[in-house]
Amino acid sequence: MTKLSSFLAFLFGALLLLAVGFSIVQRFLPKPRKTAAEMMELPTSNLSALRIPPNDEFYFNLDKLTESENLDAIRDYVKREFVPGRTLILTSAYKSEPTRVLKIIDREVRRTNKLGVTLLDKAPIVPRSSSNLRVGPEVIVQTWTRPHASLPYFIIVWGIEVRS
Repeated sequence: MTKLSSFLAFLFGALLLLAVGFSIVQRFLPKPRKTAAEMMELPTSNLSALRIPPNDEFYFNLDKLTESENLDAIRDYVKREFVPGRTLILTSAYKSEPTRVLKIIDREVRRTNKLGVTLLDKAPIVPRSSSNLRVGPEVIVQTWTRPHASLPYFIIVWGIEVRS
């Protein structure tokens, strides 16, 4: 046997021993912890994507819903349109900003005072669908606040950005 073939046989045997040793040791190593986003179960929805116009136009639409001096129309709108699991498309007013696409995890509507501070002593107008919402750093929070309306409120939506 030549020196080259002896060296190749030795190298192959050493690599084989390393691979077997690594596979044996790997079984006893602890598995990495999952992130909050990986542990979270995303809801599913069969509704088509909801396109939200730029802020000024969306605020105008919300103000038209509250013309009746009560928040029943807002409650019905949010319950019907902001369904967990639905895709939400946030269009930008500026061409330089990209359109963001989110998958809704949860939503909530609460009353505020004229300064925009949440009134925690009042029940939410639309409560969250999940009582124990666990989110990680991947979750995006989108809010629309109407503190100057006759009945001030805000809408908050938790979502994960959908990348295509």
